[in-house]
Amino acid sequence: RGGVDRSPRLGLRQGINRAVLSKHMLNASVLGILLIIAVYHLVIYAQRREDLPSLYFALFCGAMAIRHGLTTFLLQGLEVGWAAGDYWVLVRLEYLAAPICAVAAGAFFTSLFPGPFLRRFTEIWCAGGAGLLALLTLSSSIETFTGLLPLFNVHIFGALLVFVTGFVVLARRGEPLAKSVVGATLILGVGNI
Repeated sequence: RGGVDRSPRLGLRQGINRAVLSKHMLNASVLGILLIIAVYHLVIYAQRREDLPSLYFALFCGAMAIRHGLTTFLLQGLEVGWAAGDYWVLVRLEYLAAPICAVAAGAFFTSLFPGPFLRRFTEIWCAGGAGLLALLTLSSSIETFTGLLPLFNVHIFGALLVFVTGFVVLARRGEPLAKSVVGATLILGVGNI
């Protein structure tokens, strides 16, 4: 899609430059934190192969890092993606990262709280929905799948709603880990939308 990607800013050059630099520093810090957490959990998984939650959490953080780097234009700030062909690849990656986050989160939560309902939900809604969205993203034109952004958001929001509801139910039953996971899930899920 053509056009202006950001609204114009009015003000003194120094003030605008300071605000833009501050925003880039914050976004780069979040990206760095996500990447460090992902690598840390990959190292933990490499040391203990039976620790699948660490692998799934690393994949989730990696997908969130990719999505964050693309939605905040950090990669374009590093002179990546300005050519038309590169830009379309970045847009496809951005749209693929959201369903991958849902699959990784579902796998992570299923490994923490094993049970038939959560496993089936992860298989059908998270993985099945992600597969359909990935197929749509890879096989259709940019205009088609970017016009279907609400469909991607419904996928993420549906997963978030079921996970948070399930964790609240588990927390009310006295599951100590569920109590601490509810807030973090809300923050990360809303950040992904």
